Amino acid sequence: MGTDRVRSLIPNGRMIVETREKHLYYRPSPDGTRIVLGGRAALHPIPLDEAAERLMKELRAIFPALASTRVSHV
Repeated sequence: MGTDRVRSLIPNGRMIVETREKHLYYRPSPDGTRIVLGGRAALHPIPLDEAAERLMKELRAIFPALASTRVSHV
């Protein structure tokens, strides 16, 4: 994504915890070039591609500017 884009989305560079229904957390990667997102995609085991899709849906709801961004790791 690059440091400029990450800084524009998370200007203070801190970890953010979403405590509503989903209990997500996200932060810039240590090098500041990506966003690291964590959370629980389901309460039971699901395929990794489905988990990625669910978590990206949540991230895009938080950051609509990431609509075309791909997941690199799940």
